[in-house]
This record gives sequence, C-alpha cells and structure tokens, in this order.
Amino acid sequence: MIKDIDKFQKQFYSVQRLGLNLNGGGGPFNFDIHKAYDFCTIIDNNNIDVIVETGCNAGDTTEFLAIRYPNKKIITCDIDYAYANLAKIRLQKYKNVEVYEISSEYLIKQINYKNNIIFYLDAHWQDYHPLKDELNNIKKGYVMVDDFDIGCSNFKFDEYQSRIDINLIKNYTNEAYVNNPIFKYPVFSHQLIRKSGRCFFQKQKNSKTFALNNFKKIL
Repeated sequence: MIKDIDKFQKQFYSVQRLGLNLNGGGGPFNFDIHKAYDFCTIIDNNNIDVIVETGCNAGDTTEFLAIRYPNKKIITCDIDYAYANLAKIRLQKYKNVEVYEISSEYLIKQINYKNNIIFYLDAHWQDYHPLKDELNNIKKGYVMVDDFDIGCSNFKFDEYQSRIDINLIKNYTNEAYVNNPIFKYPVFSHQLIRKSGRCFFQKQKNSKTFALNNFKKIL
C-alpha cells in the first residue's frame, strides 16, 4: 500500500504528458495512476535502491519516478535517438537519473546486482521485441512487465512477436502475479483510452508484498 496517497497523486499529475506516438497519449505509466500505484507499492514496501526502466520514450514515467524517489538511482533507456535525447534534456536537472541510448537488453547486462533493484519492462514495440532477452538478462530483483494479458477484457495487452502472457513468464519464475481487476484503488484513474495489464514477480525470491489485495496470483 501507499501511505502518502495525496502526495502520490500530486506527484503523478504534476508531470507533463510529453510522450510521443503512444496509444494511451503519454503521461507517467501511460497516464494510468493505478499502474503507478502497483509499481510504487513494491518500491515503498521494500528496500529498493535502483529503478531500471526500459523504453523511456520522452521520459514521462522517468520524471514521475525522479520526483517521487529523489534518493534512489533511476536508470532508463530508449533505442530511438530522438526519444533518448529528448529525455536526456528533459531529465538533466535530476541528479539521480541516467538516460542511455541503447537497446534495453544490453543495458540490463550492465546492472550492478549488489543493489536491490526493480525493473519496469516496457520496451516491447516496433520491429524488435526485446522482452525475452531482457528477462534472460535479469539475474535477480523485482520485475513488472507491462502490456500483459491478465485474462480480463478491460485490460489490453501486446502481441508483436508473441502474446505477452503467462506462457512467456513461466519460463523465468515459478511464482507470478497480475494486477487484480476487481481491486478498489484509493485513487481514480483518468486514463480512459488504453488500460493495460501488468505482471509482477521477484526473480530468485518470493515477496510478501504481493500478498496485498491489488495483486492477484496466477502462477
């Protein structure tokens, strides 16, 4: 759960929506505050030191995380030159943020696993679909996979090279969770265009955090 819910909402909705060519119109976590709530619940209830985001686009999500977690290291990337450089310019005022123009699976290979890490995997689009390579390269830590098929028609999912669903995830963990579609969030989501499902797990370990009601076990 998130204890400072009013502050959380102000931080989320204070970020300018600069995202480019996105189905949901941009904004932190594609303007879905429920998705942000799930991700931040993991951070707020665990000793996370480093946040790794793949596919930063213009940096909407990155800026929200930088505002909320000024004392945590945030590493992000995009393979697109224009997006990466826009994000670099936008985020240069945040000393805890590093932006790289690199494919996400290579960025993940460089991570220092001496720290407690959470990964937000959202780089699966265009011609190359790096999700399997990203998951192969993650040694340990918390993982949130976006655009996941949770089996509920209210939530969209991606299927570029293959559908992002339980059949993909079970190759990398023996315990996985999704966002609970009947959970009553303490905040209202203004994203009405495209809400997407997400999957969560902790590679190498299991987490008590996922016993909270906003998560639903699928594996």
